[in-house]
Amino acid sequence: MSGISPNPSQGGPVGMDFQSNEGGSVRLTVYNMLGQPVLAQYFDHQGGLVRLEWETAQLAAGIYNAVVEWQGRSYTRRFVH
Repeated sequence: MSGISPNPSQGGPVGMDFQSNEGGSVRLTVYNMLGQPVLAQYFDHQGGLVRLEWETAQLAAGIYNAVVEWQGRSYTRRFVH
């Protein structure tokens, strides 16, 4: 799983890439530094190179953790908005 780009987010969409051998559903949850979820999205994909992309314009300035849950595992990446 790649890092989030662009980072800092510059107020627009951000994304991350990962490689998958099989399709499925991915859950993305973005948390503020208080641990409160501020965004949740599901992505369905067919496998291969997968790009998860989401909008950050509605987020307040700060540091966020993006948690991706997929195939029983979770991956966390931090970004600045």
